[in-house]
Amino acid sequence: MTIPKRKEEVIMYKKLMTCLESVRKKIDFKPEVALILGSGLGDFADGIQIEQTIDYTDIEGFPVSTVKGHKGRFVFGYVEKTPVVIMQGRVHYYEGYAMSDVVLPTRLMGMLGAKKILLTNAAGGANPSYKPGDFMMITDHITTGVPSPLIGPNMDELGTRFPDMSEVYSKNLQKIIRKSVRHFATSSFHSSFFFFHILIRGNGRKNLQDMFLV
Repeated sequence: MTIPKRKEEVIMYKKLMTCLESVRKKIDFKPEVALILGSGLGDFADGIQIEQTIDYTDIEGFPVSTVKGHKGRFVFGYVEKTPVVIMQGRVHYYEGYAMSDVVLPTRLMGMLGAKKILLTNAAGGANPSYKPGDFMMITDHITTGVPSPLIGPNMDELGTRFPDMSEVYSKNLQKIIRKSVRHFATSSFHSSFFFFHILIRGNGRKNLQDMFLV
């Protein structure tokens, strides 16, 4: 039995394809790795071998971040010999965007050719031994109160109905990151960090910290 796709899914897919066509008209570049830079790390993209940049506002239908400090553009280029596409700024669910818009950039980078993705963000930690500025590698997560982008009729063009979630965080990439960190001789790196994603904005909520430590 074929389940008819809802109007919302059809609109979402057409929007994604419009963004893809808009980007391809501006650049012929196939990245292998996608990198989404969160708060405080946007300047990393300025130091790579840049081939071209595209502002989000120049991509038809693309969601634009309202967060201060986010440049709001794609950077296409090379980190050493690896072709990459980097997002300087992203949109968030708390900004009022639909979840289909929040994940649109990731899907777009996948359609451009990226097979691996690295995400960074600034987050609070419940572990009292962590200090501001420490680096943490997320190895798993739980999401509550935030809808899954997979809800609704499946868009076969974007993947299987039930994607394999057994290794969302690549163990191979984790090994590479741990090995790379040794060269920096830093004691502020935590190699296993569990991310708890909740639909609450605001920093310094001690009651939430206490809840997570229970």
